Amino acid sequence: MKALVTGASGFIGSTLIEELDTLGFEVRALVRNRSDSANLDGLKFECIEGNLSDFGVLCKAVKGVNYIFHLAGVSSATSRAGFFEQNSRGTERLARAVAAVGPNLTRMVFVSSLAAAGPSETLRPRVEADSEK
Repeated sequence: MKALVTGASGFIGSTLIEELDTLGFEVRALVRNRSDSANLDGLKFECIEGNLSDFGVLCKAVKGVNYIFHLAGVSSATSRAGFFEQNSRGTERLARAVAAVGPNLTRMVFVSSLAAAGPSETLRPRVEADSEK
């Protein structure tokens, strides 16, 4: 079985790679070229360098995988448009890449960023209804 992990260089991604390897998976990791890769040191995986903005790289990353663990996302951006480009449109491009070249996909697990509804403008946690504003 082969699994792709996006957001692989983060704490959760690198921990997941380690566990997937223990379970006998071949692991492929999508890693941005500017990511701090310290969490990945010593782990066994195939590295695909790129990001969620590049459809061609996403097609390469998803081809032949059985499982996708989509952890990549941003919790802050320089603009609202940038936030949605990475979190929403990036996820959409990943799904389109699967539709184009991922016929062997068994399951895609999507783990949302901790700021999925956008940043809170108060100290009060946001709820789903807030994101509709």
